[in-house]
Amino acid sequence: MLINSSVNQQSVVASYNATPQSCPASGSSLPIQTVTPTLRNNSALSFSGLFFQVRQVEYTTAQGGQQPILCNPSHGNGGVGSLFLIADSSLAGGNSQLDPGEELAASFQIGLPVRAQYRFFVDLYSAGAAAATLDGGAPVGDYLGRFEYTLDADSPLSGQHMLFLPLINR
Repeated sequence: MLINSSVNQQSVVASYNATPQSCPASGSSLPIQTVTPTLRNNSALSFSGLFFQVRQVEYTTAQGGQQPILCNPSHGNGGVGSLFLIADSSLAGGNSQLDPGEELAASFQIGLPVRAQYRFFVDLYSAGAAAATLDGGAPVGDYLGRFEYTLDADSPLSGQHMLFLPLINR
């Protein structure tokens, strides 16, 4: 789901691995849900130094103090405020920026202490190529959009576009 953005979501894919994997942000191993949105720059501007900031990660029902955590942040403990930098090499066009009409795909690895429905909110920013390093602190950038994902325990991703075919009994 997209909320007020210069960059729009084109699609999203989610997969779940129940075998505990290393989650550096937690210092332990957890089952991991990987969420990979494909985003498109729908503005007339080019953006560089792209990074996501975790706004919220939470179970939709109480889980006794355990919470999902972003396992692959570039900076932070995987919770609110953690950063996930987009590598320039992952941007299309080979010019270290997201130009108008170009797409990028980023994969968030979310460790789940309990497999249950949860919500994941991230904000996308452009800091410019020089500002997008963590030397001397976290980057500060221009807000490009907010993305929200609600994932269910049984299905990979709620809100996906689905095709329902009628049941025909003869």
